[in-house]
Amino acid sequence: MFDYVGKATKIELPTCKFCGSRDTVKNGHRKGTQYYICKNCGKGFVDNKGLPRMRYPMDVVAKGVYDYYAGTSLTKIREGIAQQWNLYPADSAVYTWLRMLTKKAIAEAKKYPISVGDKWVCDETVVSLSGEKYWYIDIIDADTRFLLAAKISPNRTIKDIKATFEEAKEKAGKSPSEILSDGWAGYPDAVEQVFGADTKHAVGSPFKQDDLNTNLIERWHGTLKDRLKPMRGMDRSKVMQLVLDGFIFYYNYFRPHEGLEGETPGEAAKVKFPFRSWFDVAESLRPKPEPLPRDK
Repeated sequence: MFDYVGKATKIELPTCKFCGSRDTVKNGHRKGTQYYICKNCGKGFVDNKGLPRMRYPMDVVAKGVYDYYAGTSLTKIREGIAQQWNLYPADSAVYTWLRMLTKKAIAEAKKYPISVGDKWVCDETVVSLSGEKYWYIDIIDADTRFLLAAKISPNRTIKDIKATFEEAKEKAGKSPSEILSDGWAGYPDAVEQVFGADTKHAVGSPFKQDDLNTNLIERWHGTLKDRLKPMRGMDRSKVMQLVLDGFIFYYNYFRPHEGLEGETPGEAAKVKFPFRSWFDVAESLRPKPEPLPRDK
């Protein structure tokens, strides 16, 4: 190939989406689509700006995951993708994106410590998933609004409360000075068994007008219930808790909070998290391109 003054120019071929190698060659057309093959790992691919073994570009995948966690229905997500990109993913494709990006985001978040306050609020509520009732138990830091732990279970037992407390303690790296909850009888014993006698247990209510109220977490429950309604048809044993964890991740790291002057709870908790969007999460799943050779 030659430029406008007749000098030879090198045609830049895409890097391999599987190993990041630049040693790739064209491998023919199929139905009008250019295919490539990597001479390093031997795998064929299409340069569709997508992740390995995925037919959809990363910006489509990231937008679909963002819209899901932001509260858009699957039908509206697919309609939006069709209008903007002329692509038509199935529901199962969107759930594949959710699983893949959520697992990566949660695994990455575990690497970074958080700095939260000493007063935590715990509550539980009933949610309906695929026509069945479950208990959703969670705990949030009053200062940063950071959701420390959440558990979904068919039962509400002291064992479930303790498991939620233990997860929160591990995440925060400490015990709080005070736990605020409703009046369920299992809380005092769970507080003492997990946090010890130095952690005070107080009983609050969403109707009290002082600082001993649970409005902080009740508002989150309302948001969560609205978003869980369309989760019908999902494999509960494998996906439900993961997607729930994805909502919590989105709330903590990507959703600005009005009560925090536009910061996310993660920012308020001084987390040095490297991802700023679901696109960043998707991009991190691509292999890093090998460095360009130095000009001689």
